[in-house]
Amino acid sequence: MFSEAIIPFLGLSFHGLIINLIYNNEEYRFSTYNFAKVIKKEIESNKVYYGKKGKLKLIVTAVNGKTTSLASPDKGAMIKTIKEGLSGIIKLQLYKNNVLIYEDEGAQAGLEIMMS
Repeated sequence: MFSEAIIPFLGLSFHGLIINLIYNNEEYRFSTYNFAKVIKKEIESNKVYYGKKGKLKLIVTAVNGKTTSLASPDKGAMIKTIKEGLSGIIKLQLYKNNVLIYEDEGAQAGLEIMMS
């Protein structure tokens, strides 16, 4: 599970991040509240790359497949458009101390990649 967004809070906003990966019965959580950082973010036409926390680094490559346009909110009004799909491809690479410890790829992923 992966989510990253600008979170409105008490009239202000902050950059929020939460990624949860379970591998070999161990949970790897990258989040705002445990000081994980986005070290590289490139949003091209349909790809996203990401994150670091301490000795761990997780690279996520998400590629949208077929998408549908949906209305989304902007300051309380449904005036923006997002593209969402269920045919995405997700690639994961988890490193510990710069050594690859897990790598996988999955298809039929639900994705919503916003450009702003």
